[in-house]
Amino acid sequence: MAEEQLSLSGDPSCLRICVGSSAADSRATQIFGLFQKAIEQGELKAEVFRTGSFGYCDLEPVVLVEMPGSDARLFANFAPDAVAAHLNDFAKSMGNSSLTSEWPLFNLQKRIALRNCGWIDPEDINHYLVHGKGYTGLSSALKISPPDLIRTSIQAALKGRRGQGCSTQKKWQLFAETADEDKCLICNAVDPDPKSLTSRLLLESDPHSVLEGMLISAYAAGVSRCHLFVAEKANAVHGLRKALDQMKAYNLLGSNILNSQFHSEIEILVLPETGITGHRVELLRCMDENHALPHFLPAQPVSSIFLGKPVLVVNPESMSSLAAVLGDGVDYGKGSKVVTLTGSIAHKGAAEVSHGTTIQNIIDSFGGGVSKGKTIKAVQLGGPSGYFIAPNALNHAIGCNACDESYSNIGSGTIEVLDSDASILNATKDIMAYLQAQSCGKCVFCREGCLQMLTILEDISENKARPHDLDLLVELGEEMRNAGLCDFGRTAPNAVLSSIELFRDEYGK
Repeated sequence: MAEEQLSLSGDPSCLRICVGSSAADSRATQIFGLFQKAIEQGELKAEVFRTGSFGYCDLEPVVLVEMPGSDARLFANFAPDAVAAHLNDFAKSMGNSSLTSEWPLFNLQKRIALRNCGWIDPEDINHYLVHGKGYTGLSSALKISPPDLIRTSIQAALKGRRGQGCSTQKKWQLFAETADEDKCLICNAVDPDPKSLTSRLLLESDPHSVLEGMLISAYAAGVSRCHLFVAEKANAVHGLRKALDQMKAYNLLGSNILNSQFHSEIEILVLPETGITGHRVELLRCMDENHALPHFLPAQPVSSIFLGKPVLVVNPESMSSLAAVLGDGVDYGKGSKVVTLTGSIAHKGAAEVSHGTTIQNIIDSFGGGVSKGKTIKAVQLGGPSGYFIAPNALNHAIGCNACDESYSNIGSGTIEVLDSDASILNATKDIMAYLQAQSCGKCVFCREGCLQMLTILEDISENKARPHDLDLLVELGEEMRNAGLCDFGRTAPNAVLSSIELFRDEYGK
């Protein structure tokens, strides 16, 4: 049925052209239209698809051409006015392009969660079914008992993944054994890090992989209702709603999914894009009480409550990986992590790397090194609440249990590079200004702590520092870590404390 709906020509000599970019890029839509017109007028023998982003922001729009019997070729930064020139001599144009295997961004990645991003049309379930092996993972899961599924495939999918939603096998088992029939599963796609591309990329470029992972998780945990929390400004909201309609047409939602005894629904809930709702399960009270208030978090997710129901919170990256593990039936070894490269770096964007890859290797191989030939002064891991690390610590590997807290806190996966010209003081001040604005205000230590930290940093930057300001910042930061009500408040001082530890001389004290 899916093959028929795609209306493919069936001609093996046809080129397959993917025009990929983020959802907001109108140039890609224009390029797609021009190729489509050329095909309709007989100027080009090909099939063209408007796909999502590969994750390589600075290369978009990307035109990727798959030729019969050879590797795909890539045209980066493709402009709409270049379509006509390529049509005049497409064979010559192909000869001047690069094979995807020649690009480190392609050949060094271990794409599990991002396996379909850029290769399929995110708004067409048939592309996911045919080209992305869609919902084969769910079909396989329904043949396995929920306890066995948690013990095997879910453990494999979440292996080595840190951050929200990466629950241990024990937590999943406890939740699955909870007798409450109204328990629910929440996939939190509201990222606490504004620079992270992970959730945005998956929801825009491969939404069905996330939705499939949610259904697999719901089956394993005995859940009949799932919620997908999305930021209100996300471009993916329309596409997600369309995806749910398509799933219903294919008997992938509702009752007796795929002719089984499994019943489940998925509802999209749109939330304000704030730092507090992006952290783990602090968003639950925001939804339950219609305002963002943090609360003490229990050790086990079965005690977390949303609308009076026990909940299990997961994230898009883990869900997409789960669909891949069950769909491909492949042992992915140590696993992978999606990282976002930003700051003073040659290639900005998202890439999926194997656990055990060093931070230095990620910066050099995937990011193309520091921009403009400068040197690295510091790297911040995990977004605004992450730590600064020094250049001599870049040989640490991500996803390594032996790493100390500074390196294990990859969190959102953001790796921001600060070059030799950067001011650590100004960077730290900007981070604290963001965190102070995002604080919900309920917790005294977070509300007043962020404000006082920002005030002191501003005084230092304006040469109004007092003799004991740095000691006060350290003392205040330690108190916030110990007394904050939620993850947001407890991690807010990380950038300040790590910057003072590494670059105390830049503070003038």
